[in-house]
Amino acid sequence: MIRPRLVVAGTHSGSGKTTVSLALMTLLARQGHAVFPFKVGPDYIDPAFHQAATGRLSRNLDAWLLPDAVLRTLFLRHASPDGFALVEGVMGLFDGLDTSARYSTAHVAALLEAPIILVVNAEGSSLSTAALVSGFASFKPGSDPDLTGLRLAGVILNRVSGPAHYALLRRAVEEHTGIPCFGYLGKNSVPILAHRHLGLLPAGEQADLRDTLHRLADLALDNLDIPGLLRVALNAPPLTELPDVVRGLPLSSEKPSRVRLGVARDAAFSFYYQDNLDMLQELGAELIPCSPLKDDVLPEDLDGLYLGGGFPEVFAQELEDNRSFRQSLKAALDRGLPAFAECGGLLYLCAGLHVVPPGETALRRFAMTGFFSREAEMTDRLQRPFGYVSATLLQDCVLGRKGDGFRGHEFHYSRLRDEPIREHPVQVTLEPVLRLDKPDGRTWSGGLCKNNVLAMYPHVHFHGCPDAAWNFIQACRSRQKGMT
Repeated sequence: MIRPRLVVAGTHSGSGKTTVSLALMTLLARQGHAVFPFKVGPDYIDPAFHQAATGRLSRNLDAWLLPDAVLRTLFLRHASPDGFALVEGVMGLFDGLDTSARYSTAHVAALLEAPIILVVNAEGSSLSTAALVSGFASFKPGSDPDLTGLRLAGVILNRVSGPAHYALLRRAVEEHTGIPCFGYLGKNSVPILAHRHLGLLPAGEQADLRDTLHRLADLALDNLDIPGLLRVALNAPPLTELPDVVRGLPLSSEKPSRVRLGVARDAAFSFYYQDNLDMLQELGAELIPCSPLKDDVLPEDLDGLYLGGGFPEVFAQELEDNRSFRQSLKAALDRGLPAFAECGGLLYLCAGLHVVPPGETALRRFAMTGFFSREAEMTDRLQRPFGYVSATLLQDCVLGRKGDGFRGHEFHYSRLRDEPIREHPVQVTLEPVLRLDKPDGRTWSGGLCKNNVLAMYPHVHFHGCPDAAWNFIQACRSRQKGMT
């Protein structure tokens, strides 16, 4: 069955693919089309903008975190023949692992057999833009992944000086490459979205976001060939599941018993893959939202807790001020409540977080929950060899047994200070919890583990490691039955 679809890719980070993606999503939704948004890679911020533009949840398609067959199946599950799937790429079209295109936007586009619209920053160029487009159209970097069917269906030009400049660029590209241009965005016409250290300021914190999205949609209506883009999407070939799709969730034929799983959801903790939350529900979790920023105490009668990533460093003062929630959370974890914390969640479970507040120049300590006695601090640069990692458990925990492994992704400016606090020397397990390996051979250890709590920097996608999700829910179920 045909799923109308487009992949919006860029020549490099900053080429304008997010701007074009949001403009198209907002305009098509405004025109009454059902738009199904997706994001290539491990991004949490762009999907929230997709949701604001379309009114639908956006899904991540990451070829490192997900086996090929699973990625394609998740796309088929969430796309629809009655609407348009718009997939925003990551970095440049071919940027993947090392000098291969593995795990790149091109890899995902090939898996989805999707036509590609390339966004090109054409500022200050004319015929050279045609040379650039020609190179992207003909480039095939090796046989892994197989990109022989990759189809560059068209180009959108960004940062164009005006109609005359676009006419020149279009003639150059189409005459010399045969690839059609579907319009342009002007150099000084695009509204700017605010940024901070991990990328765009989250959608919920952007001032006048709705107005900005509609201004982008107006630009798309005036300057892009929308009927032509829709024809390209509708001409995508039929797409079926790959024959070796992994379905191996360890579920019995009986309906799983329900567990109450708290999920921290607010401005400080918002980094969750929607498919992770869906899988936890499929495994029997009733998701109970809670807010470390606003709630007085942790919800009662929880069987487990999921603390995702986000920006606790931005809200450190507010998190410290909410002492009652911190105390109730620590008390629950001390009593054995199973919990899994990723990145920002790890910081919140530490004793203190050292941050340079706005308008100040020195680090200042803010009290966190104190479940782990480690201190964390924000730095001015990305920490460790950031990016994709393979993790191996070095001890039993809520995600699995010693020796189990899964893939993840790290991207953070914070670090754990080396020494535990002297007042609480028994609260930290100094034995390594995880061995983390980069694809290039670099390795280190990480993670914190105590009682039934695992906290670590890597984010995981449960559809790439379904046993880890199952083990976590089973830990919650055991707690429910009084076995932990």
